[in-house]
Amino acid sequence: MQGNSSLFTREDSVEETWRIVQPLLDAPPPVELYKPGSWGPASADKLLSGHPGWRDPWLHSHATRQHRVQVRTPG
Repeated sequence: MQGNSSLFTREDSVEETWRIVQPLLDAPPPVELYKPGSWGPASADKLLSGHPGWRDPWLHSHATRQHRVQVRTPG
């Protein structure tokens, strides 16, 4: 192939992706139901065990902060 090689995925990257994904395709984990609009099932917290906690997206945090300011402002 000629041209810009950055437009193509390297073979080692493709192979590594399959190494990670294939076990999930072969034996998918059970689907866990959770309330729509929530951050997912409670068991998802286990994924972050030993790591810093989840951080809300900026937009959500910003909107919540603005709402609090508006609620606390008299008048």
